[in-house]
Amino acid sequence: MTQLELFHQSNYMGIPRETATMGRITFGPLPDMLGQPPAVNVPTSLAAADAIKADAATLRRKLLDYIMEQGSRGATDDECQVALDMAGNTQRPRRVELFQAGKICMAPMMRNTRSGRKANVWRAI
Repeated sequence: MTQLELFHQSNYMGIPRETATMGRITFGPLPDMLGQPPAVNVPTSLAAADAIKADAATLRRKLLDYIMEQGSRGATDDECQVALDMAGNTQRPRRVELFQAGKICMAPMMRNTRSGRKANVWRAI
């Protein structure tokens, strides 16, 4: 069963869930994905999480390798996206997964992004 199919059930494992609303549209009870993607339990995010599932481990490894290569300098999300030619909507969830798995941590510094905004720096543990 996909996460999208779980979303459309009236309950998840017999437990009613909160109802998601976007404007005037009500989506129904939300499954508890126990910290797994998607970040937001809406149909488009659920579908995206299912679509990336097969590639997520490879992308996570690629991101972790890059952050490890940076050593104590670390890397911002923006730097990772540029270096790996990875879209932000692909890279950020992989970084969150690495953080939740205890593979990376936030460094005690920030650096500017290409747009000049401050960004957190991530280092391998």
